[in-house]
Order: sequence, then structure tokens, then C-alpha cells
Amino acid sequence: MSYARVARFALVLAVLVVPATRGVCAGARLEIDGDTLNRLLAAAAVTEVQVPLTQQRSLPVQLRDLAVTGLEPVAGASGSGFIRTAVRVVAPDIGLDVALRPRIALNVVEHGGQSLLELRFEEVAVRFPLVGPIDIAGLIPPMRYPADNVWLLTGSAGDVEVVSRLTSVEMSPEAIRFEFSVDVPGSP
Repeated sequence: MSYARVARFALVLAVLVVPATRGVCAGARLEIDGDTLNRLLAAAAVTEVQVPLTQQRSLPVQLRDLAVTGLEPVAGASGSGFIRTAVRVVAPDIGLDVALRPRIALNVVEHGGQSLLELRFEEVAVRFPLVGPIDIAGLIPPMRYPADNVWLLTGSAGDVEVVSRLTSVEMSPEAIRFEFSVDVPGSP
């Protein structure tokens, strides 16, 4: 089951157990442990980047076997923290195959009036033959996911609009917990 389906399922359950009153408001909590996070990142992260060599030529560099090795909460940073990882960086064209341990920064950012959960690789310094170290972190696009959603729950009486908003993120060494407010604005 995908992360989006798990999150949507959790929010649907939260909505269904709330009494039917005008402007229903509830909360939902989603906790992702290291094993689940490992599967999500393996499915969501890019597997190849192009390292520019000249204006006309680039070198394909593959990111293989991405695995979560731990969580590193940052004290007082409202849920921000780091996901410690291990990854193999492979450039078959030049025979490069190195193991690295980069961190992924976890933050909630605002973009276009919407909150986004952002996962961004920090330094990923690869030592290339003849060239030396190059930090390819800037070539790896951040993984961004909407933290606020409006979606429809189909029921026997028709579609019900459900609005969820991320209210907090807590990281511990064992898991990341997401708290959402869940509103049903037009309920009877």
C-alpha cells in the first residue's frame, strides 16, 4: 500500500469516527517507522542523475540500494531532523562504485501558499577519478509531498469534502509522527 493510500486511509478513519456535527473537526496521527520509511524512500527517490562534465556532455550517475540507517531528530526544530542513509553511487561509464552515508534533511516548507513536506539530500560528495570530489546533492531533486490536502470521501449520501492540514511533525530516533487536523466543512 502506498504512503498516500495509508495516509488517506488514516484520515478517512479519523473522519468516520467523529460525530456528525456542523463543521466537524478532528485529528489524525500517522507514524512512520524506519522500516516503512526505508520502503517509501526506496520507491520515491531518484535512481539516476546527470553530472555535467562539459556543456555538451554529462555523466550518468546511479543511486543504488538506498537504505535508511537511522533518524536524527534536531532539538527544538519543530519536527525537523535528518534521515541517515546508506547508498551506493555507481557510474558504470568510468567504473565508479562507492558506498556513501548521506543525510536527508526533513523539513516542512511553504510553496505557493501550501505546506509541503520536503526531503532533501544534504552533501553527497563523490570522489571522481582525475577530477576529485564533487557534491552531487544539488543534482538530486528534493522529494516534496503536499502536507495539506482537500479530497472527496464518497459515501451513501454523496461526496463529502475532507480537508486535512499538517499541524506538527515529531521525529524520534525510532519514528516520524505526523499530526493532521481533519475538517469536514459542509457536514450537517
